[in-house]
Amino acid sequence: MSGGRTRPALPGLALAALLLAPLLTGCHVQWVSPYSAALQKQATDMLADVVTWEAHMRSAAGTAAADPRSPEVQAKLETWRGDIEAMSEVELGIDPGSTACDSFLAAIGSTVPGDLRKLLPGGPAAASSETKPTAHCETLPGIFSRMMRQVSDTGGKPAVIPLVLDQQCKLPWLSDEYFAAVRESRATAGAPSSARPAPASARPATPTRDQQRTAVARCSALFVPPEGQVHGPLVHSLVVDLDAVIFREGRQAPTSR
Repeated sequence: MSGGRTRPALPGLALAALLLAPLLTGCHVQWVSPYSAALQKQATDMLADVVTWEAHMRSAAGTAAADPRSPEVQAKLETWRGDIEAMSEVELGIDPGSTACDSFLAAIGSTVPGDLRKLLPGGPAAASSETKPTAHCETLPGIFSRMMRQVSDTGGKPAVIPLVLDQQCKLPWLSDEYFAAVRESRATAGAPSSARPAPASARPATPTRDQQRTAVARCSALFVPPEGQVHGPLVHSLVVDLDAVIFREGRQAPTSR
């Protein structure tokens, strides 16, 4: 426990700048990737999940359910890592040339066996366009890298969302042992023998009223939309990128005649 001293919440603009900092590329954007209903649905489903989670965290701020050590919070981030990787695989499949401007897609592409990679076209327009497949960038340069950067450690840097949650929503009166006991209890729920008794260090301390009030204010600030925005600063960047994928697929969807 750290006593009555708490760190002030990050200023809204500074926090937004941290979360929204783009990965700059020098690529020329072209509308080349073909439409993918699967990619559009995956992005739409993940967007709905992110928005629902944000509303839940706004109401849970200042409680163990919003602490980054919570099993539910960690499971949600793992789910999003899987969602982003799945979308990246689809993008790579429909546009192998997209590796030119997205480091995460390039990393995935490098795992494709060499013999199989030789059979793939350089880009979706390779067979039907004069555009050189090796010279184009995917429609949304770096977007999958940016999304993965939000939820997963990359390039030796910690994931943005877990890092900010740790700074703003970690409760000083709850120990790591407390959450370890929670995970163990849930893992053994319904088993013939119950989980082992929790150690004394796993017992939660009682926060003061000021500590509780400060914890709620610091954490909820991540999920309350600033004026003129729809979402709070923590998920704003992720939502913008998912919206961009959905918008692109919508633009490229075949129209009914």
